[in-house]
Amino acid sequence: MPPLTIPPELKKITAFIRRAEELDNDKTQATSRLIAYYCRQWAVELSLPILKTSTDPLSKSTLLSIMSSLETEKSSVGDAFTKVEAYTVCRDFAQKVLSSADASYASVYALSSVDYPSAKNCARSYFAAGVFFDVLSVFDNASVEEAIIEKDDIASRRKYAKWRASLILSASKNGEELPEPVVEDNDESKSGDNKSVEDSKTSEEKYDVDIPAAPTGSVGSTEEVKESTPPPVYSPDPVPKQSSWFSSKSEKGKPSKASVSDAIELTKFAMKALEEKEIEIARERLMQALECLK
Repeated sequence: MPPLTIPPELKKITAFIRRAEELDNDKTQATSRLIAYYCRQWAVELSLPILKTSTDPLSKSTLLSIMSSLETEKSSVGDAFTKVEAYTVCRDFAQKVLSSADASYASVYALSSVDYPSAKNCARSYFAAGVFFDVLSVFDNASVEEAIIEKDDIASRRKYAKWRASLILSASKNGEELPEPVVEDNDESKSGDNKSVEDSKTSEEKYDVDIPAAPTGSVGSTEEVKESTPPPVYSPDPVPKQSSWFSSKSEKGKPSKASVSDAIELTKFAMKALEEKEIEIARERLMQALECLK
């Protein structure tokens, strides 16, 4: 399916729709389908205020197309997880992309010679992580308690991801020295200016930094990252699959390795539900885990 054409008036939703389309192409993980759903949902929420005063028929038809896609997926995706479960999956996915970008960039930076093309790919992955952290706002608007509690931390990670993208892309485009990677350091005696993201930080402090303004001009801007080659395909850990998402069994009737993995993940969700005294959800997830093992 060709990419959805986004009219200029709705330019701000482009990154979310493109990430959703990339995830649509990943047929191996239930996670991809779920996160694509919420990328589109957040795009709709961003679009609605614009369309209240819009007279552009293309903008309205674009929004209707996105909403139609959401409606199609709602029963099998949107309603398959509780809001808390969906938030957890989306949050962990965003963090996985960010951690992967950190690790990839550290490897690129450690090379004996400067590799600008690889650094640009890392910048794109950082920007994608920022986009996925943006999507978590849809849960804050839905009054999901976990999202509201973690709102400040998520905002710090989003700013960090997008600033790293801008900084690395600017250096790559201008042929300048690449910025040092951010590393974690549990040595509490270390001192220094906490405004410098080049300082080593603990995992708690790593993303809580004052982000300087992005470099001036078009080079290094987030808009340039948006229009760049898409980031690599992500390979998140499996999450509970619902109804038709269950993995197929082996020909001999024994559960496949993927089915066992699904059962384990579903059981973890059931345990979490029990801790929160959500008995019905726990019972449902345990039944689904047993179904995986048939």
